Amino acid sequence: MMGKETQLRGSMPASSEQRPERVCAERLERPRFNMQGIVGAAAAIALAEALGGTRIYVPAKMKASHRLARIAGIEAARALSEACKGSCIRVPLERELRAVHYRSQGHSQARIAHRLGLTENGVQSLLKRLVARQAERK
Repeated sequence: MMGKETQLRGSMPASSEQRPERVCAERLERPRFNMQGIVGAAAAIALAEALGGTRIYVPAKMKASHRLARIAGIEAARALSEACKGSCIRVPLERELRAVHYRSQGHSQARIAHRLGLTENGVQSLLKRLVARQAERK
């Protein structure tokens, strides 16, 4: 009797060399990286708004026509490409960065909550945590 995985793939080889989506999934297990440190705050926000929480392949050689370049700008996309060199990444949600950005633009907690997919209480808690964290650093 064939296993479920074998039935779905049929005669397709299971080696990661011949299954790029498996290689992609394996590379995702590395520690979380600092998107803002690589591409800058504005590009990190743009990427989080467009692709946050999803996987995306970052080519080793970035072209201006690539989706990442269109969203974040070619310089930020090239910096990401240099850091990730042909691997898959999970685009972080960057909720804290986005909350601070939206607050600095004068958005209400309700508007921030809507944009982040949180409740107003969730936004309030997030902002309180950020203030507390900043106070600890001083």
